[in-house]
Amino acid sequence: MKLLVLLLCILGVQKGWTLTATLYKSEKEQESPLFRFSRTEKSLEDGRIEALMSYTDPQGQVVVDQRAVLKGSQIFEFTEENKQLGSSGSMVVKEGRIYFTYTKEGKTKKDDEAAEGIFAAGPTIMPVLQGNWADLMKGNSIRVRWGVFDRVETVGFEFSKINEESWNGNPAVMVRMKPSSWIISKIVDPLYFRIAKDGSRVLTIQGRTTPKLNVNGTWKDLDCFTVYQ
Repeated sequence: MKLLVLLLCILGVQKGWTLTATLYKSEKEQESPLFRFSRTEKSLEDGRIEALMSYTDPQGQVVVDQRAVLKGSQIFEFTEENKQLGSSGSMVVKEGRIYFTYTKEGKTKKDDEAAEGIFAAGPTIMPVLQGNWADLMKGNSIRVRWGVFDRVETVGFEFSKINEESWNGNPAVMVRMKPSSWIISKIVDPLYFRIAKDGSRVLTIQGRTTPKLNVNGTWKDLDCFTVYQ
């Protein structure tokens, strides 16, 4: 299953900010980066945020481009161009429905579904968690519908607090993201988010990411350790 683990151009925008991260094979193997990630945001005139995200390989070549329009944890549009797979996808939320389109090898598939519950995708992970931070800290689980490009649908996931710890001398919280369905859980392992205890920012992510690894000429799903700067 190709999952998104994870997700700017108008007159009058405000100056944006950039978030960067480095993807490694594992927490113990941080000598050679596999990919680098960057996200730049700008405020639009209508109060929404436009974000550009990209993953680059060690040679600096862009392997995945993403674009999102959102406001807080509410996502209006999310698109992706995957240069590794030669695919493109989009999720558009309007009038209470989510419209999916996915194209690969000249073939396009579309579908739509009701936008029910908490809908999330790559770039809205932190806003969703921040909006429910008090509940998470009390030990309550947060259920979301996660948009998946190639499946042209949402998949259920559950976020829950696992423990509190120290990371580089600062208090942090470990949050687990696991599939709600036991069938999907057989395909995708849980992701683990290390987040500042006050919920202000993500520090690391362990688990499935967007770029793939080329193994003997075939693109394989990648579980890695991502460190945010």
